[in-house]
Amino acid sequence: MTVSLDTIMQDARAAIITLTEEAKQTRAELAELDRTITECRLPFLPAGDDMKKLPPHEREWIMQAYAQHAKDQARQSGMSKRLDFIEREISHWQERITIAQRR
Repeated sequence: MTVSLDTIMQDARAAIITLTEEAKQTRAELAELDRTITECRLPFLPAGDDMKKLPPHEREWIMQAYAQHAKDQARQSGMSKRLDFIEREISHWQERITIAQRR
């Protein structure tokens, strides 16, 4: 079974439209997350015994702030990798259009 040139072009254009929209949305979410991380003011993290001397609710608050920051950074990394993948896929589909047009 052979795939027609029209089918390849339609599939490629549909993929590019979908991926471009996902890239746009991912960029916006990533910009917001970048802003959140940049503006985050982490509390002072006492060392060793100083941390143990804090009341439990303060220790918990400090650790939750650092845990959320780490979670945001991990999400930022994952979103950046996803955006790179999306951009490579868009290039791949654009290349398929170019190749198909040469036939």
